Amino acid sequence: MVHHIYPLEQYPELAYEDWNLIPLTNKVHNTFHDRNNDAVIGRGLEWQEKRRKEFERFYAKLPPSD
Repeated sequence: MVHHIYPLEQYPELAYEDWNLIPLTNKVHNTFHDRNNDAVIGRGLEWQEKRRKEFERFYAKLPPSD
């Protein structure tokens, strides 16, 4: 199972960014999301914080949208 640290549904442009992907077992992956609403929780939020610099760098490179 591949986990998108910043969710694919919200950030499709990050779908194939290596820094946004981590391999997990299904059991562990289920602890990264609230399976009632698919919100990122717990360790999923911790990984978002770990990857915040890469996230910010990615968006700093994009041209401003009009």
